[in-house]
Amino acid sequence: MKKNTSHAEKKKVKEELSGGRVAVGDIDWKADLFWATQDLYQIEKHMYYTIGMLFVGKDSIWCISKHLLGACGQGFEVATKLFHMGNEKLATMFVNDSMTLHDIFFGLTELSKKDKETKFKVYVNILKEVRLMRARWLKVLKGEKVEEV
Repeated sequence: MKKNTSHAEKKKVKEELSGGRVAVGDIDWKADLFWATQDLYQIEKHMYYTIGMLFVGKDSIWCISKHLLGACGQGFEVATKLFHMGNEKLATMFVNDSMTLHDIFFGLTELSKKDKETKFKVYVNILKEVRLMRARWLKVLKGEKVEEV
């Protein structure tokens, strides 16, 4: 039996799906972006620790990996919601940034086989990339214009 949905019910669902939500129980894209940005901040903290402890044999790569996956997944969520809302340009930026995080995650596995000097250079480059990404994502959260990447 087909259920008739009233205009008021349709309007209510549409209002509940604002902010790029694709289901009523979903959070809006800015909430996803907030959590993704927090993961980027955590990556920075762990990178500073790992760089500082590299030459005494300690690191926090496992935790960096966890935050890389978190930020990557949330970044793709943001991109999906932005595409859903019709903001293709900004969504593409988040797809590209998320793919970069994905590549960094898998690159860390290969990096474990390298010498400390090589690791140091790569860690510094990862830190720079993550800091730039976090700055872009914070601008988006604040509603500021983001330059082309």
